[in-house]
Amino acid sequence: MSENLELRIEVPALRLKDDGTLVRGLKNGEDCLVNQQKLKSDLPGVLVGPDSTPTLSFTSGSEGKPKGVKGRHFSLTHYFP
Repeated sequence: MSENLELRIEVPALRLKDDGTLVRGLKNGEDCLVNQQKLKSDLPGVLVGPDSTPTLSFTSGSEGKPKGVKGRHFSLTHYFP
């Protein structure tokens, strides 16, 4: 059994314009979010509170190994009520 996973993930570039418009990337010549467009009006059914984790950042870590750092909603409420 190999200890290393051989994964390849391709994420098309997305760009958020100053007016809030999302310019989507293309994958195989097609809008990468075309299948998700029909879901945009549906509520996700997720309860969000001050201890929820809206962001996950990665650092190099003190030993050179990437480590995940959770960002809580509580921290964001300082900027966004």
